[in-house]
Amino acid sequence: AHHQAFGGGPGILVVAGTGSAAYGRDLEGRRARAGGLGPLLGDEGSAFWVAREALRDPRLAGRFSKGLALRLAHAADPVRETARLARRVLRWARRDRTAAAIRTRAAEALAGLAAQASRRLRFRGPLPVAWHGGLFEDAALRRRFIRVLKEKNPTFSALVRPRAIRRPC
Repeated sequence: AHHQAFGGGPGILVVAGTGSAAYGRDLEGRRARAGGLGPLLGDEGSAFWVAREALRDPRLAGRFSKGLALRLAHAADPVRETARLARRVLRWARRDRTAAAIRTRAAEALAGLAAQASRRLRFRGPLPVAWHGGLFEDAALRRRFIRVLKEKNPTFSALVRPRAIRRPC
């Protein structure tokens, strides 16, 4: 995915789907990764994380069907099934402050992954950043992500909307 986004050149790719991670490469070929530790140890800002935060909030949990959290905990693939709820939470975020706060924290966590990866690399001039994954389809999350990137490091000025990144086979 990084190669597809940057054509083999330098940059940082932030992925936010079921899980979350950032992967970067600089001009000298050094590589750095941040996140990608899975739901047990990380994945902050991911779809799983967004849905889990909503399920943990008493106000938002009541908007889901009764007993959903327990059914998810015992599902064949609880992480993926939980992550599917993130779209609903992001829709609620348009009108619900609690859901909007979760969306904001997710965007900030994703920007933090990019910043963490960039600290391990050497870039001269603008730092290209690309993003990929279903959470970035939410315009408000994407705008907040970009704003926080620029606040954390002004060299995050060369933001790249990735070309179509194909999923690996």
